[in-house]
Amino acid sequence: MSTINFKKVLKKILILTIVLSVFFSFTQKRTVKAEQTLYYLGGQTAGFVLNEKGVDVLSVTEVLCENGTVSPCKNADIRVGDVILSINGKDVTDGISLEKLVSENGNDLKIKIKREGKLLLKNVVPAKDLNGKYKLGLIVRDAITGIGTITYYTKNTFSALGHSISNENGEIFSISGGKAFSCMIVGVVKGSRGFTGELKGVFSPTDEIGKITANTKTGLKGELASPVKSSQKPIEIDKAKPGKASIYSCVNGTEVKEYSISIVKADLNKANKNFVIKITDKELIEVTGGIVQGMSGSPIVQGGKLVGAITHVFVGDAQRGYGIS
Repeated sequence: MSTINFKKVLKKILILTIVLSVFFSFTQKRTVKAEQTLYYLGGQTAGFVLNEKGVDVLSVTEVLCENGTVSPCKNADIRVGDVILSINGKDVTDGISLEKLVSENGNDLKIKIKREGKLLLKNVVPAKDLNGKYKLGLIVRDAITGIGTITYYTKNTFSALGHSISNENGEIFSISGGKAFSCMIVGVVKGSRGFTGELKGVFSPTDEIGKITANTKTGLKGELASPVKSSQKPIEIDKAKPGKASIYSCVNGTEVKEYSISIVKADLNKANKNFVIKITDKELIEVTGGIVQGMSGSPIVQGGKLVGAITHVFVGDAQRGYGIS
């Protein structure tokens, strides 16, 4: 008759218990669902300040020197719409840094520019003006400001405009950052057939909504300075379809109001022009004439769900425009 070694049996049971415990613990961790993203309705008008990567050439001018006038940048084939990125290997971050680098490097400049998505290197000989300072003969822009509408928030982020901010050549601005601020609408230039109106607003740098992190084809993306309040009710997301709908927008002060529209047709294959809308709200038409600049990003709600945002207005018909899903 064989005898049972209770110590060995107990040891095996203990090992099996530990293995099963680790297995079930691992299984539970794997089955934990990712936290669901909640969306909150926007409609608030915001002021945006975008910092460019480099400086944008707005105008090529001449420098008045002792022996007449000269245009260093024109001679070096630097054009309106070019973006100046660096001088002699040092980054150009704004107009002040551009002026400083020109002054420090004298008459031997290698300027890196971006033109139509391509990087080019230009040799430029600056001119001394009547005050003895080296000049390029340029008017540049190092930041972009404007107003638009917040489409939606998540707990810590926001999305606005529904379209990119682009330069005169239609290229999306490369940005190094920026900020969004609460904005008060103080006036409206009414839109009409053949004329695009606009919202007039003011904003203060002390009333920050958050930081802008990206300028994309579908709008500005950013991080909120303060998380969305837990008391706010989230909204579901859906696809637009022809029929009645609403937009939420601010056209006076800071009050966001609901206005009636009609989604005329939908085509989800067209970039940020996924559907055509028509403003049907008499109050909004009376105040703005339809869709005006500054309303881009206004959220579109259909059946109680967020289905998109206003992106563009028809130049020939201020009461019609495009939306993005």
